[in-house]
Amino acid sequence: DKHIKVWDARSGKNLMDFEAHNGWVRDAAFSPDGMLIASAGDDRLVNFWSADDGELQNRINVHKKWVQSIAFSPDGQYLISGGHDNRLLVTNIDMGNIVFKSEKLDNYVLSVDFHPFGETFASATLMEKEIILWNSSSLSIKKQEPILASTEEKKEKPKPIAKPTITRTAPTGDMILYNEAVQLNACVNSLA
Repeated sequence: DKHIKVWDARSGKNLMDFEAHNGWVRDAAFSPDGMLIASAGDDRLVNFWSADDGELQNRINVHKKWVQSIAFSPDGQYLISGGHDNRLLVTNIDMGNIVFKSEKLDNYVLSVDFHPFGETFASATLMEKEIILWNSSSLSIKKQEPILASTEEKKEKPKPIAKPTITRTAPTGDMILYNEAVQLNACVNSLA
């Protein structure tokens, strides 16, 4: 689906429904202050929309293939993005410039997220089945944790930490953002 839909969390009323990309919307997120909605899509773009009226505010084109996942830093100054170009990027939202670009990872970046305190962010990749934690102050790898639990002794098929994610709630709690993308969620809070 190319659309972003925003609902009032109290009344269930559809507040906005607008075409956000020229391909599938892969992810969307509210800025920490609730003023912006960022969206990522198959068209390799990250778009920034007004949460009040859905008007396009800014657009960045920093990935070479589609953008799978995005997340705002807790202070709202940066946006982390990952996608099918096997890169993890951190962009300064006001300036629109890349402040960090990972080495090319071995596979697609499926999901990214910031820890609520901002000192760590995480990325999850497709085939390596691992979550990589990054130190955001030095923008270097902090540690690596496997997504799959060890099954050596149990001799059973491993189960990935995965769930479909189709909604995010605004920081104020009064709006729900919806898109039909399915992604792997990095469990940042429990790994930091």
